[in-house]
Amino acid sequence: MKLGIRRQLIISFILAIILPVVITLVLLRVFTVKVNTNTEFEYLATPDLFFENTTRKIQDDFSNVTNHSTIKIALREYFESLDGSLIIMDIEGKVLFDSEDSNVYEKNIIQEFDTQYGSDLNIMIAKDDLVKYVKPIIINRQLVGNAIYEFNEQTMADARMSEIVIYLAISFLAGIAAFVLLMVLMTINISRNILIPINKLSVATERVAKGELDFVIDCSRKDEIGVFCEAFDSMKNQLKDSLLRQKEQDEAKKQLIASISHDLRTPMTSIKGYVEALKDGKAKDEITFKKYLTVIENKTAGLDRLIDDLVIFSKLETGKMDMHLASLNSQELLEGIASIKEQELSLTQCQLIIKRPFPSVRIEADKERMMQVVDNIFNNSIKYSSGNCLIMLESKVISKSLRIVMEDNGPGIHEDDLMHIFQQFYRGDKSRSREHGGTGLGLAICKYIIEEHGGKIWAESAIGKGTRITIELPIIESDIYNAINDVMSADGS
Repeated sequence: MKLGIRRQLIISFILAIILPVVITLVLLRVFTVKVNTNTEFEYLATPDLFFENTTRKIQDDFSNVTNHSTIKIALREYFESLDGSLIIMDIEGKVLFDSEDSNVYEKNIIQEFDTQYGSDLNIMIAKDDLVKYVKPIIINRQLVGNAIYEFNEQTMADARMSEIVIYLAISFLAGIAAFVLLMVLMTINISRNILIPINKLSVATERVAKGELDFVIDCSRKDEIGVFCEAFDSMKNQLKDSLLRQKEQDEAKKQLIASISHDLRTPMTSIKGYVEALKDGKAKDEITFKKYLTVIENKTAGLDRLIDDLVIFSKLETGKMDMHLASLNSQELLEGIASIKEQELSLTQCQLIIKRPFPSVRIEADKERMMQVVDNIFNNSIKYSSGNCLIMLESKVISKSLRIVMEDNGPGIHEDDLMHIFQQFYRGDKSRSREHGGTGLGLAICKYIIEEHGGKIWAESAIGKGTRITIELPIIESDIYNAINDVMSADGS
Protein backbone atom coordinates (compact mmCIF):
# COMPACT_ATOMS: atom_id res chain seq x y z
CA MET A 1 0.00 0.00 0.00
CA LYS A 2 1.49 3.33 -1.05
CA LEU A 3 1.94 5.84 1.75
CA GLY A 4 0.23 9.18 1.39
CA ILE A 5 2.11 12.47 1.31
CA ARG A 6 1.14 13.24 4.91
CA ARG A 7 2.46 9.93 6.22
CA GLN A 8 5.62 10.24 4.14
CA LEU A 9 6.31 13.68 5.62
CA ILE A 10 5.58 12.51 9.18
CA ILE A 11 7.87 9.47 8.81
CA SER A 12 10.58 11.60 7.17
CA PHE A 13 10.54 14.17 9.97
CA ILE A 14 10.57 11.45 12.63
CA LEU A 15 13.57 9.80 10.94
CA ALA A 16 15.29 13.18 10.59
CA ILE A 17 14.99 13.62 14.36
CA ILE A 18 15.53 10.08 15.65
CA LEU A 19 18.17 8.69 13.27
CA PRO A 20 20.85 11.37 13.95
CA VAL A 21 20.27 10.93 17.70
CA VAL A 22 20.61 7.15 17.36
CA ILE A 23 23.81 7.49 15.30
CA THR A 24 25.26 9.91 17.87
CA LEU A 25 24.38 7.61 20.78
CA VAL A 26 25.79 4.54 19.01
CA LEU A 27 29.09 6.30 18.27
CA LEU A 28 29.28 7.57 21.85
CA ARG A 29 28.76 4.01 23.04
CA VAL A 30 31.47 2.70 20.69
CA PHE A 31 33.94 5.37 21.79
CA THR A 32 33.07 4.77 25.44
CA VAL A 33 33.92 1.09 25.04
CA LYS A 34 37.12 2.07 23.25
CA VAL A 35 38.09 4.44 26.04
CA ASN A 36 37.32 1.84 28.69
CA THR A 37 39.44 -0.79 26.91
CA ASN A 38 42.25 1.56 25.85
CA THR A 39 45.47 1.22 27.86
CA GLU A 40 46.04 4.92 27.39
CA PHE A 41 43.34 5.50 29.96
CA GLU A 42 44.27 2.65 32.22
CA TYR A 43 46.48 4.87 34.35
CA LEU A 44 43.65 7.29 35.03
CA ALA A 45 41.46 4.44 36.27
CA THR A 46 43.97 2.17 38.13
CA PRO A 47 47.47 3.72 38.17
CA ASP A 48 48.98 1.17 40.58
CA LEU A 49 47.87 -1.75 38.43
CA PHE A 50 49.17 -0.08 35.28
CA PHE A 51 52.67 0.45 36.69
CA GLU A 52 52.73 -2.99 38.30
CA ASN A 53 52.05 -4.54 34.90
CA THR A 54 54.76 -2.42 33.33
CA THR A 55 57.23 -3.32 36.10
CA ARG A 56 56.37 -6.99 35.64
CA LYS A 57 57.42 -6.73 32.00
CA ILE A 58 60.74 -5.26 33.15
CA GLN A 59 61.17 -8.17 35.56
CA ASP A 60 60.42 -10.68 32.82
CA ASP A 61 63.06 -9.16 30.54
CA PHE A 62 65.51 -7.90 33.20
CA SER A 63 68.42 -9.73 31.62
CA ASN A 64 68.15 -7.44 28.60
CA VAL A 65 67.59 -4.29 30.61
CA THR A 66 70.77 -2.70 29.31
CA ASN A 67 69.62 -3.14 25.73
CA HIS A 68 67.74 0.07 25.03
CA SER A 69 65.97 -1.10 21.86
CA THR A 70 64.74 -4.30 23.46
CA ILE A 71 63.40 -2.52 26.54
CA LYS A 72 61.73 0.23 24.50
CA ILE A 73 59.97 -2.36 22.37
CA ALA A 74 58.86 -4.30 25.44
CA LEU A 75 57.64 -1.11 27.12
CA ARG A 76 56.27 0.54 23.97
CA GLU A 77 52.81 0.67 25.53
CA TYR A 78 54.11 2.76 28.43
CA PHE A 79 56.02 5.20 26.27
CA GLU A 80 53.15 5.58 23.79
CA SER A 81 50.52 5.91 26.49
CA LEU A 82 52.12 8.37 28.88
CA ASP A 83 54.94 9.80 26.77
CA GLY A 84 57.06 9.71 29.92
CA SER A 85 60.61 8.79 30.91
CA LEU A 86 61.93 5.65 32.61
CA ILE A 87 65.04 4.91 34.66
CA ILE A 88 65.95 1.37 35.72
CA MET A 89 68.72 0.90 38.29
CA ASP A 90 70.01 -1.88 40.41
CA ILE A 91 69.96 -1.97 44.21
CA GLU A 92 73.37 -0.28 44.31
CA GLY A 93 72.03 2.74 42.50
CA LYS A 94 73.68 1.96 39.21
CA VAL A 95 71.61 3.10 36.26
CA LEU A 96 70.94 0.19 33.95
CA PHE A 97 68.50 1.96 31.59
CA ASP A 98 67.74 5.64 31.09
CA SER A 99 65.25 6.60 28.40
CA GLU A 100 66.32 10.27 28.59
CA ASP A 101 70.09 9.76 29.18
CA SER A 102 69.93 11.97 32.27
CA ASN A 103 71.87 9.73 34.65
CA VAL A 104 73.26 12.45 36.87
CA TYR A 105 69.89 13.97 37.55
CA GLU A 106 68.29 10.59 38.12
CA LYS A 107 71.13 9.49 40.43
CA ASN A 108 70.48 12.52 42.54
CA ILE A 109 66.83 11.57 42.68
CA ILE A 110 67.72 8.01 43.64
CA GLN A 111 70.06 9.23 46.32
CA GLU A 112 67.23 11.40 47.60
CA PHE A 113 64.89 8.39 47.57
CA ASP A 114 67.56 6.26 49.31
CA THR A 115 68.03 8.88 51.97
CA GLN A 116 64.32 9.31 52.62
CA TYR A 117 62.74 5.91 51.93
CA GLY A 118 65.45 3.27 51.68
CA SER A 119 66.14 0.90 48.83
CA ASP A 120 62.85 -1.08 48.71
CA LEU A 121 60.57 1.58 47.21
CA ASN A 122 56.89 1.54 46.10
CA ILE A 123 56.01 5.21 46.19
CA MET A 124 54.58 8.10 44.16
CA ILE A 125 55.79 11.66 44.41
CA ALA A 126 53.78 14.47 42.79
CA LYS A 127 55.29 17.91 42.44
CA ASP A 128 53.33 20.49 40.46
CA ASP A 129 52.19 18.56 37.34
CA LEU A 130 55.21 16.21 37.38
CA VAL A 131 54.56 12.73 38.73
CA LYS A 132 57.21 10.16 39.65
CA TYR A 133 56.41 6.53 40.37
CA VAL A 134 59.04 4.29 41.95
CA LYS A 135 58.39 0.57 41.73
CA PRO A 136 60.66 -2.18 43.09
CA ILE A 137 61.94 -4.81 40.69
CA ILE A 138 61.71 -8.18 42.43
CA ILE A 139 62.95 -11.40 40.90
CA ASN A 140 62.67 -14.69 42.77
CA ARG A 141 61.53 -12.76 45.83
CA GLN A 142 64.70 -10.68 45.84
CA LEU A 143 64.92 -6.95 45.25
CA VAL A 144 67.20 -6.46 42.28
CA GLY A 145 66.50 -2.85 41.46
CA ASN A 146 63.98 -0.05 41.03
CA ALA A 147 62.02 1.42 38.14
CA ILE A 148 61.46 5.16 38.23
CA TYR A 149 58.58 6.38 36.02
CA GLU A 150 58.28 10.07 35.38
CA PHE A 151 55.63 11.89 33.32
CA ASN A 152 53.61 15.10 33.22
CA GLU A 153 50.15 14.22 34.51
CA GLN A 154 48.51 17.41 33.19
CA THR A 155 49.93 16.93 29.70
CA MET A 156 48.75 13.34 29.71
CA ALA A 157 45.31 14.36 31.03
CA ASP A 158 45.03 17.11 28.42
CA ALA A 159 45.93 14.65 25.68
CA ARG A 160 43.38 12.17 26.92
CA MET A 161 40.73 14.90 27.26
CA SER A 162 41.50 16.11 23.74
CA GLU A 163 40.97 12.59 22.51
CA ILE A 164 37.64 12.36 24.35
CA VAL A 165 36.61 15.71 22.89
CA ILE A 166 37.52 14.41 19.44
CA TYR A 167 35.36 11.34 20.04
CA LEU A 168 32.49 13.55 21.16
CA ALA A 169 32.96 15.84 18.18
CA ILE A 170 32.99 12.89 15.78
CA SER A 171 29.80 11.53 17.36
CA PHE A 172 27.93 14.82 17.17
CA LEU A 173 29.26 15.69 13.72
CA ALA A 174 28.14 12.27 12.49
CA GLY A 175 24.68 12.98 13.92
CA ILE A 176 24.63 16.41 12.25
CA ALA A 177 25.84 14.90 8.97
CA ALA A 178 23.09 12.28 9.17
CA PHE A 179 20.55 15.03 9.84
CA VAL A 180 21.79 17.10 6.88
CA LEU A 181 21.79 14.03 4.64
CA LEU A 182 18.25 13.15 5.67
CA MET A 183 17.12 16.73 5.07
CA VAL A 184 18.67 16.63 1.59
CA LEU A 185 16.93 13.33 0.88
CA MET A 186 13.66 14.75 2.23
CA THR A 187 14.07 17.80 0.00
CA ILE A 188 14.66 15.58 -3.02
CA ASN A 189 11.67 13.44 -2.07
CA ILE A 190 9.43 16.47 -1.53
CA SER A 191 10.61 17.94 -4.82
CA ARG A 192 9.88 14.71 -6.69
CA ASN A 193 6.60 13.87 -4.97
CA ILE A 194 5.13 17.33 -4.33
CA LEU A 195 6.87 20.22 -6.08
CA ILE A 196 7.20 18.61 -9.53
CA PRO A 197 3.51 17.49 -9.65
CA ILE A 198 2.43 20.91 -8.38
CA ASN A 199 4.53 22.54 -11.09
CA LYS A 200 2.78 20.33 -13.65
CA LEU A 201 -0.56 21.41 -12.22
CA SER A 202 0.58 25.03 -12.41
CA VAL A 203 1.42 24.59 -16.09
CA ALA A 204 -1.94 22.85 -16.61
CA THR A 205 -3.68 25.77 -14.88
CA GLU A 206 -2.00 28.23 -17.23
CA ARG A 207 -3.12 26.13 -20.20
CA VAL A 208 -6.68 26.10 -18.89
CA ALA A 209 -6.51 29.87 -18.37
CA LYS A 210 -5.54 30.19 -22.04
CA GLY A 211 -8.55 28.11 -23.04
CA GLU A 212 -6.68 24.86 -23.75
CA LEU A 213 -8.87 22.05 -22.45
CA ASP A 214 -8.02 19.15 -24.76
CA PHE A 215 -5.20 17.58 -22.76
CA VAL A 216 -4.88 14.89 -20.10
CA ILE A 217 -3.05 15.24 -16.78
CA ASP A 218 -1.00 12.25 -15.61
CA CYS A 219 -2.91 10.94 -12.56
CA SER A 220 -1.11 7.62 -12.07
CA ARG A 221 -0.26 8.40 -8.43
CA LYS A 222 -2.45 7.06 -5.62
CA ASP A 223 -1.64 9.61 -2.90
CA GLU A 224 -3.08 13.05 -2.13
CA ILE A 225 -1.36 14.58 -5.16
CA GLY A 226 -2.95 11.92 -7.36
CA VAL A 227 -6.37 12.69 -5.88
CA PHE A 228 -5.73 16.39 -6.47
CA CYS A 229 -4.71 15.69 -10.09
CA GLU A 230 -7.86 13.65 -10.65
CA ALA A 231 -9.99 16.41 -9.12
CA PHE A 232 -8.28 19.00 -11.32
CA ASP A 233 -8.77 16.83 -14.41
CA SER A 234 -12.42 16.34 -13.47
CA MET A 235 -12.82 20.09 -12.99
CA LYS A 236 -11.18 20.68 -16.37
CA ASN A 237 -13.52 18.23 -18.06
CA GLN A 238 -16.54 19.78 -16.35
CA LEU A 239 -15.36 23.21 -17.46
CA LYS A 240 -14.96 21.88 -20.97
CA ASP A 241 -18.48 20.42 -20.91
CA SER A 242 -19.81 23.65 -19.42
CA LEU A 243 -18.18 25.71 -22.16
CA LEU A 244 -19.58 23.36 -24.79
CA ARG A 245 -23.04 23.69 -23.26
CA GLN A 246 -22.58 27.45 -23.08
CA LYS A 247 -21.57 27.47 -26.72
CA GLU A 248 -24.60 25.38 -27.60
CA GLN A 249 -26.85 27.70 -25.60
CA ASP A 250 -25.31 30.76 -27.25
CA GLU A 251 -25.95 29.19 -30.62
CA ALA A 252 -29.47 28.31 -29.51
CA LYS A 253 -30.02 31.89 -28.36
CA LYS A 254 -28.91 33.16 -31.75
CA GLN A 255 -31.36 30.78 -33.39
CA LEU A 256 -34.00 31.88 -30.86
CA ILE A 257 -33.52 35.53 -31.77
CA ALA A 258 -33.83 34.67 -35.44
CA SER A 259 -36.87 32.50 -34.69
CA ILE A 260 -38.49 35.17 -32.51
CA SER A 261 -37.90 37.73 -35.22
CA HIS A 262 -39.63 35.41 -37.65
CA ASP A 263 -42.39 34.48 -35.17
CA LEU A 264 -43.05 38.15 -34.41
CA ARG A 265 -42.81 39.39 -37.96
CA THR A 266 -45.05 36.74 -39.49
CA PRO A 267 -48.13 37.21 -37.25
CA MET A 268 -47.60 40.97 -37.11
CA THR A 269 -47.52 41.10 -40.91
CA SER A 270 -50.65 38.97 -41.02
CA ILE A 271 -52.42 41.12 -38.41
CA LYS A 272 -51.37 44.28 -40.22
CA GLY A 273 -52.73 42.91 -43.49
CA TYR A 274 -56.10 41.96 -42.02
CA VAL A 275 -56.40 45.29 -40.18
CA GLU A 276 -55.71 47.19 -43.41
CA ALA A 277 -58.27 44.99 -45.18
CA LEU A 278 -60.84 45.87 -42.53
CA LYS A 279 -59.97 49.56 -42.82
CA ASP A 280 -60.33 49.39 -46.59
CA GLY A 281 -63.78 47.82 -46.18
CA LYS A 282 -62.87 44.54 -47.85
CA ALA A 283 -64.98 42.63 -45.34
CA LYS A 284 -68.30 43.18 -47.10
CA ASP A 285 -70.36 40.90 -44.87
CA GLU A 286 -70.46 39.87 -41.24
CA ILE A 287 -69.07 36.39 -41.88
CA THR A 288 -65.95 37.75 -43.56
CA PHE A 289 -65.62 40.40 -40.88
CA LYS A 290 -65.71 37.78 -38.08
CA LYS A 291 -63.30 35.58 -40.03
CA TYR A 292 -60.78 38.43 -40.19
CA LEU A 293 -61.22 39.12 -36.48
CA THR A 294 -60.76 35.42 -35.65
CA VAL A 295 -57.49 35.34 -37.57
CA ILE A 296 -56.33 38.48 -35.78
CA GLU A 297 -57.36 36.97 -32.44
CA ASN A 298 -55.46 33.71 -33.12
CA LYS A 299 -52.34 35.56 -34.21
CA THR A 300 -52.53 37.76 -31.12
CA ALA A 301 -52.91 34.67 -28.90
CA GLY A 302 -49.79 33.21 -30.50
CA LEU A 303 -47.91 36.42 -29.75
CA ASP A 304 -49.17 36.28 -26.15
CA ARG A 305 -47.81 32.76 -25.74
CA LEU A 306 -44.47 33.80 -27.22
CA ILE A 307 -44.22 36.78 -24.88
CA ASP A 308 -45.29 34.65 -21.90
CA ASP A 309 -42.52 32.14 -22.63
CA LEU A 310 -39.94 34.91 -22.84
CA VAL A 311 -41.14 36.49 -19.59
CA ILE A 312 -41.03 33.13 -17.80
CA PHE A 313 -37.57 32.43 -19.23
CA SER A 314 -36.37 35.79 -17.94
CA LYS A 315 -37.66 34.88 -14.46
CA LEU A 316 -35.95 31.51 -14.65
CA GLU A 317 -32.65 33.14 -15.60
CA THR A 318 -32.84 35.61 -12.71
CA GLY A 319 -34.28 33.13 -10.20
CA LYS A 320 -37.34 35.30 -9.63
CA MET A 321 -40.01 32.84 -10.69
CA ASP A 322 -42.33 32.59 -7.68
CA MET A 323 -44.06 29.38 -6.64
CA HIS A 324 -47.17 29.56 -4.48
CA LEU A 325 -47.31 26.01 -3.20
CA ALA A 326 -50.37 24.94 -1.25
CA SER A 327 -51.87 21.69 -0.04
CA LEU A 328 -54.29 20.63 -2.81
CA ASN A 329 -56.51 17.64 -3.47
CA SER A 330 -55.14 15.95 -6.58
CA GLN A 331 -58.60 14.93 -7.83
CA GLU A 332 -59.91 18.49 -7.62
CA LEU A 333 -56.77 19.89 -9.28
CA LEU A 334 -56.83 17.42 -12.18
CA GLU A 335 -60.59 17.69 -12.68
CA GLY A 336 -60.26 21.47 -12.97
CA ILE A 337 -57.44 21.17 -15.51
CA ALA A 338 -59.24 18.42 -17.46
CA SER A 339 -62.47 20.41 -17.67
CA ILE A 340 -60.65 23.43 -19.12
CA LYS A 341 -58.78 21.29 -21.66
CA GLU A 342 -61.98 19.49 -22.67
CA GLN A 343 -63.58 22.83 -23.41
CA GLU A 344 -60.55 24.15 -25.32
CA LEU A 345 -60.00 21.02 -27.41
CA SER A 346 -63.71 20.80 -28.29
CA LEU A 347 -63.08 23.78 -30.60
CA THR A 348 -60.23 21.94 -32.39
CA GLN A 349 -59.85 18.76 -34.38
CA CYS A 350 -58.08 17.06 -31.47
CA GLN A 351 -59.79 14.33 -29.46
CA LEU A 352 -59.16 14.25 -25.71
CA ILE A 353 -59.45 10.98 -23.78
CA ILE A 354 -59.55 11.34 -19.99
CA LYS A 355 -59.31 8.25 -17.80
CA ARG A 356 -61.39 8.99 -14.73
CA PRO A 357 -61.63 8.91 -11.77
CA PHE A 358 -58.45 10.69 -10.73
CA PRO A 359 -56.77 9.65 -7.44
CA SER A 360 -57.77 11.70 -4.43
CA VAL A 361 -54.57 12.49 -2.49
CA ARG A 362 -53.04 15.65 -1.12
CA ILE A 363 -50.04 17.23 -2.82
CA GLU A 364 -48.09 20.47 -2.45
CA ALA A 365 -48.68 22.31 -5.72
CA ASP A 366 -49.15 25.68 -7.40
CA LYS A 367 -52.44 25.41 -9.30
CA GLU A 368 -51.59 28.04 -11.92
CA ARG A 369 -48.13 26.62 -12.61
CA MET A 370 -49.50 23.08 -12.96
CA MET A 371 -52.04 24.41 -15.44
CA GLN A 372 -49.17 26.03 -17.32
CA VAL A 373 -47.29 22.71 -17.47
CA VAL A 374 -50.31 20.87 -18.91
CA ASP A 375 -50.92 23.75 -21.36
CA ASN A 376 -47.36 23.58 -22.68
CA ILE A 377 -47.49 19.80 -23.15
CA PHE A 378 -50.93 19.88 -24.82
CA ASN A 379 -49.87 22.78 -27.09
CA ASN A 380 -46.86 20.76 -28.28
CA SER A 381 -49.09 17.77 -29.01
CA ILE A 382 -51.52 19.94 -30.98
CA LYS A 383 -48.77 21.90 -32.75
CA TYR A 384 -46.99 18.83 -34.12
CA SER A 385 -50.10 16.75 -34.88
CA SER A 386 -50.96 16.06 -38.50
CA GLY A 387 -54.75 16.35 -38.46
CA ASN A 388 -56.12 13.32 -36.61
CA CYS A 389 -54.97 14.46 -33.17
CA LEU A 390 -55.53 12.23 -30.13
CA ILE A 391 -54.43 13.13 -26.59
CA MET A 392 -54.88 10.93 -23.53
CA LEU A 393 -54.75 12.13 -19.89
CA GLU A 394 -54.64 9.78 -16.89
CA SER A 395 -53.32 9.70 -13.34
CA LYS A 396 -52.59 7.10 -10.67
CA VAL A 397 -50.72 6.64 -7.42
CA ILE A 398 -47.33 4.92 -7.64
CA SER A 399 -45.71 4.21 -4.26
CA LYS A 400 -45.39 7.62 -2.58
CA SER A 401 -46.00 9.66 -5.73
CA LEU A 402 -48.85 10.90 -7.85
CA ARG A 403 -48.15 10.05 -11.49
CA ILE A 404 -49.73 12.14 -14.28
CA VAL A 405 -49.42 10.82 -17.83
CA MET A 406 -50.16 12.69 -21.08
CA GLU A 407 -49.82 10.75 -24.32
CA ASP A 408 -50.45 11.70 -27.95
CA ASN A 409 -50.43 9.99 -31.34
CA GLY A 410 -48.15 12.57 -32.96
CA PRO A 411 -45.15 11.96 -35.22
CA GLY A 412 -42.91 11.16 -32.25
CA ILE A 413 -39.45 12.40 -31.34
CA HIS A 414 -36.16 11.09 -32.68
CA GLU A 415 -34.03 9.19 -30.16
CA ASP A 416 -31.14 11.67 -30.56
CA ASP A 417 -33.46 14.58 -29.71
CA LEU A 418 -35.31 12.88 -26.84
CA MET A 419 -32.61 13.48 -24.23
CA HIS A 420 -32.43 17.21 -25.07
CA ILE A 421 -36.08 18.25 -25.30
CA PHE A 422 -36.12 19.63 -21.73
CA GLN A 423 -33.13 21.89 -22.40
CA GLN A 424 -33.62 25.60 -22.92
CA PHE A 425 -33.97 26.69 -26.56
CA TYR A 426 -33.78 23.11 -27.87
CA ARG A 427 -36.23 22.63 -30.74
CA GLY A 428 -35.14 19.35 -32.32
CA ASP A 429 -35.62 18.97 -36.08
CA LYS A 430 -34.81 22.42 -37.52
CA SER A 431 -37.13 22.05 -40.50
CA ARG A 432 -40.06 21.15 -38.21
CA SER A 433 -39.11 23.98 -35.85
CA ARG A 434 -39.19 26.54 -38.62
CA GLU A 435 -42.48 25.12 -39.81
CA HIS A 436 -44.20 25.16 -36.42
CA GLY A 437 -42.35 28.04 -34.76
CA GLY A 438 -41.85 28.30 -31.00
CA THR A 439 -39.01 29.30 -28.70
CA GLY A 440 -37.84 25.92 -27.45
CA LEU A 441 -38.63 27.03 -23.88
CA GLY A 442 -41.94 25.26 -23.24
CA LEU A 443 -40.66 21.92 -21.95
CA ALA A 444 -37.69 23.57 -20.19
CA ILE A 445 -40.22 25.67 -18.26
CA CYS A 446 -42.23 22.52 -17.48
CA LYS A 447 -39.13 20.80 -16.12
CA TYR A 448 -38.27 23.78 -13.91
CA ILE A 449 -41.80 24.00 -12.49
CA ILE A 450 -42.05 20.27 -11.75
CA GLU A 451 -38.63 20.20 -10.07
CA GLU A 452 -39.65 23.18 -7.93
CA HIS A 453 -42.58 20.99 -6.79
CA GLY A 454 -40.06 18.33 -5.72
CA GLY A 455 -41.11 16.07 -8.59
CA LYS A 456 -39.67 14.83 -11.86
CA ILE A 457 -40.68 14.73 -15.51
CA TRP A 458 -39.53 12.59 -18.42
CA ALA A 459 -40.51 11.69 -21.97
CA GLU A 460 -40.82 8.45 -23.92
CA SER A 461 -41.19 8.51 -27.67
CA ALA A 462 -40.36 6.89 -30.96
CA ILE A 463 -40.72 8.08 -34.53
CA GLY A 464 -44.25 7.34 -35.77
CA LYS A 465 -45.47 6.11 -32.36
CA GLY A 466 -46.36 9.32 -30.56
CA THR A 467 -44.98 10.81 -27.37
CA ARG A 468 -45.65 10.02 -23.72
CA ILE A 469 -44.87 12.66 -21.05
CA THR A 470 -44.88 11.48 -17.43
CA ILE A 471 -44.92 13.65 -14.32
CA GLU A 472 -44.46 12.44 -10.76
CA LEU A 473 -45.28 14.61 -7.74
CA PRO A 474 -44.66 13.62 -4.10
CA ILE A 475 -47.73 12.89 -1.98
CA ILE A 476 -47.94 14.60 1.40
CA GLU A 477 -46.61 12.08 3.94
CA SER A 478 -49.75 11.93 6.09
CA ASP A 479 -51.86 11.08 3.06
CA ILE A 480 -49.73 8.21 1.73
CA TYR A 481 -51.49 5.53 3.83
CA ASN A 482 -54.91 6.52 2.57
CA ALA A 483 -53.65 6.57 -1.01
CA ILE A 484 -52.28 3.03 -0.70
CA ASN A 485 -55.61 1.82 0.71
CA ASP A 486 -57.47 3.48 -2.17
CA VAL A 487 -55.22 1.76 -4.71
CA MET A 488 -55.67 -1.63 -3.03
CA SER A 489 -59.44 -1.13 -2.90
CA ALA A 490 -59.53 -0.20 -6.58
CA ASP A 491 -57.49 -3.30 -7.49
CA GLY A 492 -59.80 -5.51 -5.39
CA SER A 493 -62.93 -4.21 -7.03
